Amino acid sequence: MTNIFFCDRTNLGSSIGLDSSVDKKLTNTFKYASTLGMYSIQLCFGSMESYTRSKVKDSDIISAKKIQDRSGLHIFSHMPYLYNLCGSSKQIAWEDNKEQNNKTLAMIKSMEYELGIFAKFNTGKYKSGCVVHPGNLNKSQENKKILQKGIEAIAQTINKIKFPENSMLLLENCAGEKNKIAKNLDELVKIYELVKCKKNVGICIDTCHLYGCGEKNMNMGKVDDINNFFKEFDHKLGLDKLKLIHLNDSKEKFGSCKDRHEYIGQGFIWNENLSILSYFLDKTREIPVVLETCIDDYYVIQSL
Repeated sequence: MTNIFFCDRTNLGSSIGLDSSVDKKLTNTFKYASTLGMYSIQLCFGSMESYTRSKVKDSDIISAKKIQDRSGLHIFSHMPYLYNLCGSSKQIAWEDNKEQNNKTLAMIKSMEYELGIFAKFNTGKYKSGCVVHPGNLNKSQENKKILQKGIEAIAQTINKIKFPENSMLLLENCAGEKNKIAKNLDELVKIYELVKCKKNVGICIDTCHLYGCGEKNMNMGKVDDINNFFKEFDHKLGLDKLKLIHLNDSKEKFGSCKDRHEYIGQGFIWNENLSILSYFLDKTREIPVVLETCIDDYYVIQSL
C-alpha cells in the first residue's frame, strides 16, 4: 500500500502542485500527488494531441474523492490542444457550415463528460476545473473584425455547453501568437462578457504565456508589474475568477509571442531572482498553482 504523508501547507507560498498524466486510475494519481505533499494537481485524460479521452469508473471516482478529502488536493484537468472553441483554422463555428458545426458539437459532448467528472471534486473548500485554450483562427484572418467573430464563436460554443452541477471551465491565456485568441486580459474579458453561465466559467493564467504576450506592466519578473497584474485582473474580471495559475518560466524574452516553458529560475522571467518569485507566490496564497515542467521545479518552490 502506498504510504501517504502530508506536508504543512503553511510552508508553501500557495497551493502548489504538478501537471501529471493519469496513472491508469485517478486513485493512483491522487496517491502519488499526496506522497509528495502536493495540494494541487493537473491531469490529462489522454494525449494533448488527440481527441480520444479516457473513461473513468464510478468506483475510481469514489476512491479518489476519499484521498482528496484526506489530503486537501485541488484537482484540475487540461483539455487537448486540438480543442478549438471558435471552430477550426479553416471555418469559424456557427456560420451555417453543417460539417464544422457537427464537429464542434461533438467536441462539446466530450467537454461535458470531462466537466462532469471533475465537478465531483469541486466541492466545499477544494477547487476543481477543466482548462482549455479558447481557440485560434487561420493566420490569414488576422484583423479586428475576424477576431471579434472568433470571440463571439467561442462564447457561443461555451453557451451551448450543458454544464454539470459544480463544474468549472477555465479559459487559459495564450502567449500572444497572432492567430490565437485570449492574448491578453481584454480578450478574455470580451469572451467572458458574452458567456451566459458565468458561474461555470473561470480563468487560468499561465505566467510564461503572460510573459510571451508582452503586455505593458505585466512582467511577472518585476514587483511593480506583479502588483499591477493583480490590480488589473481584479478590476476587469474580479480575482474570484482567477481559479488556477500555471507557474512556468520562459525560454524566450518578454514580448516574444512564443510559448516555450523553462525550468523555474532558469528562464527570462525570474533568472535566478527567486525572491521576486516568492513575492509572486505570496500574492497567490489562495489560488491553486500548477507547475508544468518537472518535479525538480516542485522542490525548488518548496525550498523558497
